[in-house]
Amino acid sequence: MERYAIEVDTHTHSVLSGHAWSTVRENLAQAKSIGLRGLCITEHSCAVPGAGPEFMPFSLAMIPKEQDGIRVYYGLEADIVSVDGSLRPSDQYLSMLEFCIASMHIVSSEMQRTKEVCTDAYLCAMENPYISAIGHADRISFPCDLETVVRRALSRGMVMELNNGSLIPSRIAGRENVVRIAKLCMQYDVPVCIGSDAHYHTMIGDVGLAFDMLRELAFPQELIINAKKERFDRFIENRRTAIKNEYGSGDYAKADKKRIHGDQDSGL
Repeated sequence: MERYAIEVDTHTHSVLSGHAWSTVRENLAQAKSIGLRGLCITEHSCAVPGAGPEFMPFSLAMIPKEQDGIRVYYGLEADIVSVDGSLRPSDQYLSMLEFCIASMHIVSSEMQRTKEVCTDAYLCAMENPYISAIGHADRISFPCDLETVVRRALSRGMVMELNNGSLIPSRIAGRENVVRIAKLCMQYDVPVCIGSDAHYHTMIGDVGLAFDMLRELAFPQELIINAKKERFDRFIENRRTAIKNEYGSGDYAKADKKRIHGDQDSGL
């Protein structure tokens, strides 16, 4: 039987998310105590009531990237807020991050929550070069064509998240949809990240429900990018290289202007 483990928790929240209950320092202490080697700080975006300001990614630079043997990854759980894939915060701040998850929580009042509309919103958001992963696409409140989204993740070099929180029994249809995402990722050879979605420090690294599911499916270990820290680091570096290759610049801000305005020199 496969033994599953993660060395990096890719989805964690602190008090800065507005409805989580532990500090970043408490989360890091928990990560160290259970033997993790890395922790992604992925606070909720400014679109979520109570979360920090839009410039929060800028402030992440105040946190040392190495603490007590734990690698701290600057991240965010950005929000897809409209059918055109618009994200909060803006690309100006997303470009400062190492690992950015795109999820749906709060959308514009004009956006209908139909399968077709939500699928289009995901696909448009996935054109953004700063997005690394699609978070909890299993939520029935934002139904989508999971196969289409998984296949787009493959073509864009992104990963699909298997969210441990979505497997909690009280989540309606959560397990069914997470299992479907996992099976599709196996079918199309799409990498995944396993995240705790911790909102309290004792939840850091707690992905036991996800591991139980993976064992049932005989999910291949090599598709889990955060099973090993070195594998996760390679993924991040590959994403940065892809941006340079696609937009012809190592400067993320310039790459963003080129993505929006095309090849024309904006003069900025």
